[in-house]
Amino acid sequence: MIKGISHIGFDVKNMEAMLDFYCNALGMKKKFSMTFSQALRKMQSEPQAEMNEELTGFMQYLGQMGDKEWFVYLEMAPNQLIELFYQYGEKKELPDIKQYYGYQHFSLEVDNIHELWDRVCQYGIKPDSPIRKGVDGTYQFWLTDPDGNHFEVMEYTKESLQITGDE
Repeated sequence: MIKGISHIGFDVKNMEAMLDFYCNALGMKKKFSMTFSQALRKMQSEPQAEMNEELTGFMQYLGQMGDKEWFVYLEMAPNQLIELFYQYGEKKELPDIKQYYGYQHFSLEVDNIHELWDRVCQYGIKPDSPIRKGVDGTYQFWLTDPDGNHFEVMEYTKESLQITGDE
């Protein structure tokens, strides 16, 4: 049975800027990080269900990348995480996702939307929208992280349809 969303992962252009944004500006905490060689050692120390060509190739890749940083997990709440992947090579910019079906945005729930608004503004970040109460009865505003990921910040109210389910 599904319990919730575990995490969302991003390939990042500038890890330092992303860590600053999510940890210092938004207040998330670094949960753990891993290098490629640490991952390889963990895989080698645990029995694999079945070694196949794909798994062998992946382990070779981990070995080639060595002690480079691979990813960082940031915790926003217990068991609610963002995974940031270091990139070692060129990647294309993501096109405007509003033109495509599929993923649109993610949303972060907060206890006090005005506190987070003040925090990000004091940190020098300009939100993409004002705080407003949506048609669903939930307070919201929008931010964009340093890599251009557009996301929503929400504070539920006693009238929030996400809570009441009323139509």
